[in-house]
Amino acid sequence: MEKLLTIAIPTYLRSCKLRRALDAIANQYDERIEVLVSDDASPDDTELIVSEIQKKMPIRYIKNKANLGYDRNFIQCYKEATGKYIMLMGNDDFLLDGSVKHILEYLKTNDCVDWVFVNHKSFKEIDNKIIFECACVPEVKDRMNVSKSEFIKYASVLIGALTCIVHREKAIKITNFDKYIGTFFLQICIPLDITKYVGYRLGIIGKALIAYNCPIDEPITDKYFEIFGTGLRHALCVVAPKCGYDVKIMRKIFKKNFFSWIGAIIALRAENETYRRKLFWKDGFSSVKDYPVAWLTIIPLGLLPRFLAVFLLRYIKPVYKHIESCLIKVKRKVIKFKL
Repeated sequence: MEKLLTIAIPTYLRSCKLRRALDAIANQYDERIEVLVSDDASPDDTELIVSEIQKKMPIRYIKNKANLGYDRNFIQCYKEATGKYIMLMGNDDFLLDGSVKHILEYLKTNDCVDWVFVNHKSFKEIDNKIIFECACVPEVKDRMNVSKSEFIKYASVLIGALTCIVHREKAIKITNFDKYIGTFFLQICIPLDITKYVGYRLGIIGKALIAYNCPIDEPITDKYFEIFGTGLRHALCVVAPKCGYDVKIMRKIFKKNFFSWIGAIIALRAENETYRRKLFWKDGFSSVKDYPVAWLTIIPLGLLPRFLAVFLLRYIKPVYKHIESCLIKVKRKVIKFKL
């Protein structure tokens, strides 16, 4: 029997978080779903954890003999999925109670939809405790046959979030995956491609069904600005307009994204390592230099003296984070979103 939905989890060195993600699915397992784990040669106990949870529900487990890397492991998930729809799931996210049933019923009712955005509820882990926050975007009633502009405006900066994307098997049938390698956001580029043709259908699940991880102090990798600068801008401002999405809207979404770089820029300026301190200029600056607001905000931060960056990181960042969190909560309470 063909499965209605494949939940595919690409993973590497995240066994503890993967256990939580799989347990959440097992607690609401439905025979209409296929659970697929693509392990990119993790040297931890990922295989053991999967085998334990396989006692609770069927899991197709693939362990790569050698590390394929981010993009190729994602592509392997697409190629191996057998469901009518596929959802790539971040291994540090998990499904909230009732989510599987809600998503399946939506897909069953709207079986001609091509791409569905699923709302999230953000959470943070502090002292091994999960603290939930508001829905990442305001909750609305489930929608079907929304326009591209409505779809993108609602999803906003979360359009690149891995677990929020559900789309048809058209993506699974793609043969030339090589063109997506190196984009860092193939999970956006692929559904953009499949909705550029006449007859596409876009949908929204407005209820927050997925717990979306918001790490507080995640280390800044060497590819941070390459991914969220040149990579994300290419997906939003180059690929999306070619597929019929409004370039002005996509540029606004990218602009919202680069304000989240503030902490990363300050952290890098506070470091002693010369190479890492140049990362913003190497990959981030080129992607924001044509935004006037960037010259008044994040670009000057790239020139901070180290002692000032250390001061800001140590004393100002906690206060800034608290104020930012409070403002977001207030904004979400008063906003009335209408499609």
